[in-house]
Parts: sequence; structure tokens; C-alpha cells
Amino acid sequence: VAAWKYRAPVATGRAGVQALELGLDQRAHARADLADIRLMQGTNQVAYLLDPVAGWRTLDPVARLEPDAQRPRVSRWRLELPRERIPLTRLTCASTMPLFERQAVLYELRPDERGERHRVELGQAHWRRGSGAASGELGLDLREAPHTAELWLETDNGDNPPLPLERFQVAYATFRLLYQSPGPGALWLYYGNSAA
Repeated sequence: VAAWKYRAPVATGRAGVQALELGLDQRAHARADLADIRLMQGTNQVAYLLDPVAGWRTLDPVARLEPDAQRPRVSRWRLELPRERIPLTRLTCASTMPLFERQAVLYELRPDERGERHRVELGQAHWRRGSGAASGELGLDLREAPHTAELWLETDNGDNPPLPLERFQVAYATFRLLYQSPGPGALWLYYGNSAA
């Protein structure tokens, strides 16, 4: 387990089958396919089943409207996440405007190996609300998970008034490990080995 970057203690409860939900730290630092997750007691690996139907978790990013002086017809929001590499799959928000049609683009400025930042588009959506439509949430599915903790959302307003957005949320899938309690002794969860 020396090649694993991270480890976390696992609370040992009653005997029998246990369920351990992977937290945000594990989801952010483990491989996307979770193949580097190891449940260990001493030098012994504890067998587990990965339950992919544990549900979804949401986060409320810090959202700030940051206009681009070079592009006055574009509304731009900066979304700050609590950490890098969260495997996000969806962004939602809401608008109080009753009628609109906009193209929304979500991207990040991802650094390369030399530290230069390049725009990487993560997803886009066509948002439209017509006459008599209910004011529901606006959604955007991500094609790719971000690498950084800062996302940018843009809408081109054209000749229309800016689109007000609020109640931003991002979502990621959560997973559980199902395992048989191995009895007394410290139990550790290892993760963060890209070569596993």
C-alpha cells in the first residue's frame, strides 16, 4: 500500500455486513473508475462489492457574476468548488426571468504541464422558457469532470437583457462499499493510486 497517496480510518461497527459510503475526499482523489480503492486490515485486503446505486450528492458552489469587459453581451459566472477533481456530472440553477432563450457553456481554465491555462469546455445546454412555462430548474450535463476547483458559466444574451441566475448546485454520483466485517482490528481505506 506504499504506492497509495491517501488513507482514511474506517469505523468498525457491529459484526456482519457493513456499508461504507465514499466521501467527497475519496471521490476527488481516487481514480474515476474507483479501481484503486483498497480496504485493508493490517496487510490483509478485505473483499468488498462496489454499490453504484447509492445516490447523488449535491454541493452549492460559491457563484459570482463576473462580467467580461471585452464581451459586454455575455453574462459570465465564476463558480468556486470546495476542491479540485470532483467528478461532477451535472450543474443546475434557476432564473426568475419568465421568457428567455439562451445557449449556456460551462468550462474551466485547465493548466497544462507548463502551467499555462487553456479553456476546456465541460458541457453546454440550450435553455428556453416560453410563455406559460413553469419556472423550473435549468440543467446542464457535463461531458467531462473538471480538474480544477473553478468553473466558468457563460450565456450569450445577444440584444436581450442579461439572464439572472441563482441557486447554483452541482451534483456527483456517490458509491458504497459493501463488505463483511473482518472482526477486531483497525480497518483502513486506501485510495489515490493512478497505476493500481
